[in-house]
Amino acid sequence: MSYSMYLCRFVDGHPAPMDETAIREVLGPVTVGGMPAAGLPESWDLEAEDGGGSEVYGDALGLTFNRFSPGRILDRVAELARRTGAAVLPLGARRSSRTRPTGDSCRRAFARRRSSWPRRP
Repeated sequence: MSYSMYLCRFVDGHPAPMDETAIREVLGPVTVGGMPAAGLPESWDLEAEDGGGSEVYGDALGLTFNRFSPGRILDRVAELARRTGAAVLPLGARRSSRTRPTGDSCRRAFARRRSSWPRRP
């Protein structure tokens, strides 16, 4: 059983793209094989400094993190949410990693303010 989470950004209640530069800066250093010169891959693997990992699917309109490990990967997701103003939506178990939630379910999601995110030592 695996769990997934979805990262999406909204402006005036409508889906809006996240800053691709921020995605590349936050996730690029832990992307297995590196990021392509332009654009984002359709799917890619992450491996964090602590050995944890995740599969990532999506684009600037929304990213799904599947089979993520605790630790530094979650720190990267939190940093990406902070930098892009995106909401983090945990998805239930046994859900396809390629299934995105509807706009209504994302609208009900919430992003914690920067000051409320726990800091790692």
